Amino acid sequence: MKYAGDKSPSLNAIADRCREGAVVVAVSHDAVNRQVLAACCPDLGDPGSIPQDNGCFNTLEWRSGKWTVLAINEIPPPSDETAAG
Repeated sequence: MKYAGDKSPSLNAIADRCREGAVVVAVSHDAVNRQVLAACCPDLGDPGSIPQDNGCFNTLEWRSGKWTVLAINEIPPPSDETAAG
């Protein structure tokens, strides 16, 4: 079983159902994201201090038996339709 601390058993369960190299999207609320990110990467500090803007995404990767946080609080670029006004 893959654990990112005891805060993300659901994330681990999703990973267990996927084949190696698969890309998976899991959607959650900012408070849950902060807990998972803090469990995966304690260097990020207190969960409440981890930025999670509306509509952001975070990138994590299962690597060498543990979760690695690759990016946090990323905002997608506006679509052509949105940019056109």
